[in-house]
Amino acid sequence: MKNPYETLGVKKDAEAGEIKKAFHKLALKYHPDKNPDKPEAEEKFKEVNSAYEILSDPKKRLQYDTYGDTDLRNFSATGTDPFEHLRDIINHNGFAWNHGGRSVRGDNIRQTIRIDFMDAAKGVIKKLSIDYPFGCTACKGNGSKDGTNLETCATCNGNGKVGQNRGMMQILHTCPTCRGSGSKITESCTECNGRGTKTKNEIIKVTIPAGIPDGITMRLAGKGMPSHYGADNGDLLLSIIISPHPIFKRDGMTIYSEEKISYIDAILGAKIPVETIYGSVKLKVPAGTQPDSILKIAGKGVIRGAEKGDHLVGIKIIIPKQISQQEEELLTKLKDMKT
Repeated sequence: MKNPYETLGVKKDAEAGEIKKAFHKLALKYHPDKNPDKPEAEEKFKEVNSAYEILSDPKKRLQYDTYGDTDLRNFSATGTDPFEHLRDIINHNGFAWNHGGRSVRGDNIRQTIRIDFMDAAKGVIKKLSIDYPFGCTACKGNGSKDGTNLETCATCNGNGKVGQNRGMMQILHTCPTCRGSGSKITESCTECNGRGTKTKNEIIKVTIPAGIPDGITMRLAGKGMPSHYGADNGDLLLSIIISPHPIFKRDGMTIYSEEKISYIDAILGAKIPVETIYGSVKLKVPAGTQPDSILKIAGKGVIRGAEKGDHLVGIKIIIPKQISQQEEELLTKLKDMKT
């Protein structure tokens, strides 16, 4: 896996705030909406997001700093058997111990979905269509025409791996001849073309929580590819891209928008309609409101359980370039009264 520190351009002892700042800067730079003609930007966006997913989580960061990987199951900093975690890393990266067993979990699936701003703010249930492999019944999953017509691979003697013994470990690589199956097909199954698997489509419902951040990756445990060796399924890694809104912006649970008012309303005060993500509300603008003031509508931001965010309104005051003669006379009188 790529070094997350190098991806975000931070030092290994970087504080959480520095990591978050670097992530926001790079996520903004490589966001697909800002780079519609650069397909490589989306890949970079995913790399930045994956790096932040590791470094923003203290547990995952500790795992990476300790082992150089984060895919460690049942990890505990106070575990009684640290070699168990080492064995997990070695197995996952194409090595095996001399016990001869196979426990390689299924591959992860990576998908990116784009969701509407309002769905991200309020939460939504999305349906994903995923094709999963399953064993071909015609050949019983071995890829041969009758399900039994296989020959033992001469290169690996049926082990599926070739390699060398080095001390307590046996460093193995997938056999290049049989590609890890341990056998060769003499005549392929016509149902699956020798693959041993066919595919079935499943619709997965994914609950997107209210206030989910842009660029975050959700991990759906066990929704990835099945293992070839009876171990756990891989995970589904779902990257979330949020489409921008023409009126609203969001920072965490806070919604932000802008409203323009006349200079008269700014001086005298007024009640103005403001659109929130829940509909229109009346906002009281106090007399003497200054340009670029920010007024708060409490509880009209993102709502997540008992926690409620706020809606902040930036006030822009309109100064007319031209006024009528009557307005000029009135303003002149007002000016004279103030002097």
